[in-house]
Amino acid sequence: MKSIQKKLATLCAALSLVFMTGCLSTAPVQLLQSTIPLEAGTYTELGEVSGNARGIIVLAFSTAEPLPTKVARDRALAENPDADALINVAVDLLLINLGPVQIVTVTVSGTAVKVNR
Repeated sequence: MKSIQKKLATLCAALSLVFMTGCLSTAPVQLLQSTIPLEAGTYTELGEVSGNARGIIVLAFSTAEPLPTKVARDRALAENPDADALINVAVDLLLINLGPVQIVTVTVSGTAVKVNR
């Protein structure tokens, strides 16, 4: 009887370790083309900016509103108050999986520009 309890305890401990270790991954993010194309000479570059945001997903339900990508973009634009848009944008997405919980970190970086009107 004790050997069955010992085996069951070992199995539970092993499953707990597997469940708690989680995993770490990165994923490519596809961006859409601009709805207002910028041509050379129609904007002034203001410098490099970046912003990040985090969100938590529990059992496939996001607790972040609005989406972390939008928040990260808005934070990047907020670094330069004169910025109207971003060009040469890079988006880094980091996912940390801990069983039924995922922690999402998004970093948006690029060149802030002011559109010449």
